[in-house]
Amino acid sequence: MADYSTSAITLRRIPYGDYDLVLTLLTPDHGKVSVFARSAKKDARRFSGATEPFSVLKVLFRSGRGKLPTLAEAALVDPLPTLRADLHKAAYASYWSELVCAGSEEGAPQPAVYGLLHDALTALDRDALGKTALNVFFLSKFAGLSGFFPELTCCRSCRIPLDDNAPPVVAVDIASGGMVCERCLSSLPRPCRISKGTIKALLWLGTADIQKASRIRFTPASLEEAVRFLEAFISHHLGHQARSLAFLTHIRSRREEGRTHHVG
Repeated sequence: MADYSTSAITLRRIPYGDYDLVLTLLTPDHGKVSVFARSAKKDARRFSGATEPFSVLKVLFRSGRGKLPTLAEAALVDPLPTLRADLHKAAYASYWSELVCAGSEEGAPQPAVYGLLHDALTALDRDALGKTALNVFFLSKFAGLSGFFPELTCCRSCRIPLDDNAPPVVAVDIASGGMVCERCLSSLPRPCRISKGTIKALLWLGTADIQKASRIRFTPASLEEAVRFLEAFISHHLGHQARSLAFLTHIRSRREEGRTHHVG
């Protein structure tokens, strides 16, 4: 394998021995790549912060005798510093990075997934969009790029379309990712209830870029519905719940408790 240079985002870092690190990076041209960063902990100046999670980098990989390529050079393009300084932002960034890591094949080019994660992390760092709305945007786009965006335009059983005549609240089957109308609802053991307005917003987000997404206005109830559905849906279709989702849920609950206490 020849040496190659590429843009990258640090998804994960694992200590290896006393001084080395194994980094999992997302790149546009080579997808998810695990690399060996020799003496990265011993000589911090060598990579000058480039091994920190969520950093945007320019890297040079060098093939070696082992299974993993070696990280020969790493230049920090954008440290996205608030993602590590703000606990709430760190929770979202960790969740998205874990989803990308779990849903990506090693060495498979994924420029669209790289672009999505880069845009979402940058918007989170810059406060360009509310955290919850940005989470809904990321999860919607991630599901679409991963090939399992839910079928929300018509009933999965009788194919009745979602239109102005549909009831204001419908059901969605987490397992199949399909909408279910009231007439077919009896066949669904534990439906996830979602308002028609929330479904239309999710369908719109599935085709929007992050600039357009910043113009959408969710109600608090609609945001809560969308988050509850998408997090459960993606966990089901990945086959497990991301460990970082438990941390994110804890951080969100603490924030809500603090907000309630302050108001009271």
